[in-house]
Amino acid sequence: MNRVSIPAVFLVATVLAVILLLIGYMPLEADRQRGHKATNSQMTDWRPAPTEYPGEKGRWVVMLGDVEMRIPRDRRTQTPASTYDLYPEALCLREHEELADCFQLHERIRIFLMSQPLDWPPPACNMNRDYSDEFPDGPIATANATVELFRSSSRASRKYVYRMPGASCWHPVATCGPLRCVTSFHVMPGVSARYQFAEDSIENWPANHQRVLDHVMPLVAWE
Repeated sequence: MNRVSIPAVFLVATVLAVILLLIGYMPLEADRQRGHKATNSQMTDWRPAPTEYPGEKGRWVVMLGDVEMRIPRDRRTQTPASTYDLYPEALCLREHEELADCFQLHERIRIFLMSQPLDWPPPACNMNRDYSDEFPDGPIATANATVELFRSSSRASRKYVYRMPGASCWHPVATCGPLRCVTSFHVMPGVSARYQFAEDSIENWPANHQRVLDHVMPLVAWE
């Protein structure tokens, strides 16, 4: 039987001690994951925080281009950025539902507030404009007396005109395709709005247009 030399035993013991020491300094997997998440959080949380406006429920003060907006805190689940060129909002088509109750896009009115130069003039009045040069089939009466329909010969393209009398003389026109209708209007200097809705709700368009106005105006005309 061969005898193991004392220097060899000492060498093996030394190597094992060094290995155990290195293992002790290695971070655990949970520690590495925590460090990774912390680093990612610091890298992605780049947005400047908006100012909080004191009030009954509190509002965020953010900029839409050159216009100051005040967003109620209860409208958002996340903190907004401090500046926007396009700010999204939404309503349920069914008036008495909350957004949490209308998940599908066709159940919502999708609204986008857009920044514009402050010196842009509002659009010209289109109350008496005839759209038959673009859409030969029309005007056609709809279920709502204030809404007229113009459409192409193939009926693939449709334009609804909301003949709403008003002091601003701005009457929305909705262009409809296979999936949705899109319309826009001038809100105030520096701000316009565009919104989308399902064509099968066109009968309620005037009422929904007023809901959109009531929803977005307090955000920008808060004085």
